[in-house]
Amino acid sequence: MKRFYWSILAGIFFSGLYFFLCFNAPDSLLLHRWSAGTQDLLFKFRHATEGAPKEIDKVVIVSIDDESCEKLGLRWPWPRKTFASLVNRLNEEGAKAIALNFSFTGSESEGDEGTRALAEAMQPARVVVGATMDRQKLIKPNPILLETNSRYGYLEKIIDEDFAIRRSYPFRDSANGMSGSSVVSFPVELARIANDFHEDQIVVNPDGSYDINYLAKEDDFNHVPAWKVLEHKISDGLIHGKVVLVGATSELFSEKHATPLGLMPGVIVHANEYIAITSGRYLRSGPAWLEVGIAWALSLMLLFLILSRRIWLGLLGAVGFFFCLRQCWRLSPVRRRSFFTYFWKTADLRKKYCMTK
Repeated sequence: MKRFYWSILAGIFFSGLYFFLCFNAPDSLLLHRWSAGTQDLLFKFRHATEGAPKEIDKVVIVSIDDESCEKLGLRWPWPRKTFASLVNRLNEEGAKAIALNFSFTGSESEGDEGTRALAEAMQPARVVVGATMDRQKLIKPNPILLETNSRYGYLEKIIDEDFAIRRSYPFRDSANGMSGSSVVSFPVELARIANDFHEDQIVVNPDGSYDINYLAKEDDFNHVPAWKVLEHKISDGLIHGKVVLVGATSELFSEKHATPLGLMPGVIVHANEYIAITSGRYLRSGPAWLEVGIAWALSLMLLFLILSRRIWLGLLGAVGFFFCLRQCWRLSPVRRRSFFTYFWKTADLRKKYCMTK
């Protein structure tokens, strides 16, 4: 009986602290990490139970890795003539669209010969390259590249307070652009040239951002080292009709970003965005009262189970809850929409952010 009363007191204390944070300190780092961490756990659970979607077969990652640097005898950064050769080879193999996950700003020390070679290679192909958004100022690729049929999109993402990438802006106004003009993100521009996609289809939050629906880990994608493409050592049909993203994956010179599915290089983050938006798998938030209420009820249930020293029952209950969510998602008429955020995000938790590539 005494244990029962202690459990009731613990539940009251927990409930008071929980609702105090929700309604009086919605921007607290503790509550943000609690909410974001729970959402990340659900991403991992979905991936563990269902794996990567079938749309991943339409994407190929051409990796600029340590092996390619060694085989080609090159140091990073690679000369633009090498990228020109790479684009020519991918176009010869019948790539549907090519995304170069780099911002070719300025000129090389050797002059513009390499840039002109890259522009010539990009002319007959569907190519998107990166641009850099410095606050509201857009730094475009070299003007020589813009004379071709190539497109560009900015590479930056939103970093949450725990340094993880969960959101992005599909388009942003540019301070150095024309009045009322906007520029789209790198994966959205890729969707435009590969799928005739329009960014108005994306479900955005009130601040104009959208939640990235991570569907695959780095190892799930079909990777091809860049040197194999350049030296004609890939199998027939591997590239034909596929969307190809070219990016650095080396541990030495590529930056890894924290995501709900673990550390990823930028090109894999963009590949996840591309797959999610072209397949219509958008994350949508439910009413704030529903999110808060269900999170509180589940947490309270697990607390009581743990306090009763039936930890195994608590773990079983958590697994059962995740299984029910998964089944609800399978049977829902809005199956293509991820259901995770219906329960686990508070409306104003993530106002603070900074930007990164």
